[in-house]
Amino acid sequence: MSRIAGIITWKPYTPSAKLLDGVTAKLLQPNWKVFRERSAGVDIGWCGWQDRSNLAKKHNVVVVIDGTIYNKPRQFETEADWVLKLYFEEGMTGMLNRLNGDFGMAVYDGDLMKLYLARDRFGVKPLYFVKTEGALAFASQPRCLLQLPGVSRQVNPKFVALYAVTHYRYFDTYPDSSPYLLVNQLPAAQLMMATSTQTTTKTYWQLEDVPDFKEKKVILLNEYRELLGNAVKIRLDTVTRPAFTLSGGLDSSSLLSLTAKLSGKKQVAFSAVYDDKTYDESKDIVPILKQSVSKWHAVRVENPDLINTVDRMISIHDEPVGTVTWLAHFLLSEQVKLSGYDGLVGGLGGDQLNGGEYEYFYAFFADLILRGKKERLKSEVNQWIKHFNHSVFKKNLKIYKHNMSKLIDLSIPGKCLPDQQRLRRYYAALDPEYVDMSSFAPEMEVIFTSYLKNRTLQELTREHAPVCLRAEDRHATYFERKALLPFFDYRLAEFMYRVPSEDKIVNGKVKMWHRRAMKGILPESTRMKVTKVGWNAPAHLWFSGKGQELLWDIVRSKQFRQRGIYNLNEVERIINDHQRIITRGEPRENHAMFLWQLINLELWQRQIES
Repeated sequence: MSRIAGIITWKPYTPSAKLLDGVTAKLLQPNWKVFRERSAGVDIGWCGWQDRSNLAKKHNVVVVIDGTIYNKPRQFETEADWVLKLYFEEGMTGMLNRLNGDFGMAVYDGDLMKLYLARDRFGVKPLYFVKTEGALAFASQPRCLLQLPGVSRQVNPKFVALYAVTHYRYFDTYPDSSPYLLVNQLPAAQLMMATSTQTTTKTYWQLEDVPDFKEKKVILLNEYRELLGNAVKIRLDTVTRPAFTLSGGLDSSSLLSLTAKLSGKKQVAFSAVYDDKTYDESKDIVPILKQSVSKWHAVRVENPDLINTVDRMISIHDEPVGTVTWLAHFLLSEQVKLSGYDGLVGGLGGDQLNGGEYEYFYAFFADLILRGKKERLKSEVNQWIKHFNHSVFKKNLKIYKHNMSKLIDLSIPGKCLPDQQRLRRYYAALDPEYVDMSSFAPEMEVIFTSYLKNRTLQELTREHAPVCLRAEDRHATYFERKALLPFFDYRLAEFMYRVPSEDKIVNGKVKMWHRRAMKGILPESTRMKVTKVGWNAPAHLWFSGKGQELLWDIVRSKQFRQRGIYNLNEVERIINDHQRIITRGEPRENHAMFLWQLINLELWQRQIES
């Protein structure tokens, strides 16, 4: 784990020390080691807490990498050394297709006067760039690029509008942009090639719509289990003192339990726990603790110092923080470092590969309709109602029919539609003169004929995963550890996107493929639990009482009211409505996420202006 930055100039060389000095000054830790390669027209740097840099040079080619390559042969000291060898043997695209890793990288070929930038298949590691006349600069975080002459800190108004009033799943609708107007982001699985005359990009990897598996399930389940075990192992091999995040759900529990079984050793786990029993999963964790955990660190998250903690997180993220979940993750990550662990295994991505979110049911139902499985559809809808009816989020035949018409386009096989109710819930809170959101429509890609495959891929590439991966990356880097996310191993993705939808959701239970693979590994009470809490936090309480007073201080401040982003009357209505819901215990969805986004957006802009 590290950070990289660099600048390439095609005009007469001028020193770019301001950029590389900004790495040590701005990228998190002043005690990090810095390595750089400077020659005519190129200045590339790496920084991090390791003794060995991830920078290599041979002849006129320089390679620098932020991240980890998990299939690096042992005879190579660093990932950069191996990448350099592959570049000479197979070229840039051939080399990228050989790698299994989480990385942002730059390769500069001095003979060709060409810069290559590349990002791993799912964008686990970040990479940003700025192109100016005669030069191109890149960095692992935007803060470096904001140090360059002529690169202002002006915010991206499209990002601000999306963050202010939409759900977090829509923040990354534009994967090539960033929160800053003049800073671009290289999308996942993209390769950029830049010379003095042109800059081009291409996708070097993507999932394809290939036929579903026909082999016997018992063989495929064993193959899946072996793939998952290997995805964990090759990541654990890169650290010396690993730990696992642990919730009461399937994903984190499976990774920990599978590792304990394969290694014959119990593992160390960290969990966020709460006094609020709606979100606390301590009881659900107990079976895993007894079976597979040697030491459990329960990180209590109650009544956090909200404003100061969020302000601190924003200074690390370079942007507003996606969801309330990441405050708990931040505090947990801090305890991981203080306890001396250098890697943290997490279950992010498991829901997408295995169809684990409740909202995937509609895509699953559509696949049954597409395949003409009427009796199975009728049974599954009834099971969905039975298992998941809720006082706030009701499930019945009327809602089924309504949402199918709103979320699914049955005229185009595989075409899912955005959730307009979720998308537009807070549109009235945006000042219409700031950005016109009336024509905004998230792109919904159709790669597969399966609705469920398209819906889950959407979350991996444009919705859930990108915002979460940035938070994982920022916390891991700040606390000097590796984020180990086995479900983002591309081999697993290629495998799971050949598993039929009807094998992922069965009798109203999500993740049935994964559940079957974990038989004998997970305790039965964990393996077959139907409901899920998800890694969440009781943020609704953070914005009542003293938290509400701090919120009002922000909303009534001159700075906030003069920005012209929000419809102030609507914001005040939402705050008052949230308080009514909490104090009266009304069975309605509260506004905690909107309020979280509001304070993040304001504190971020104050940091930019300071």
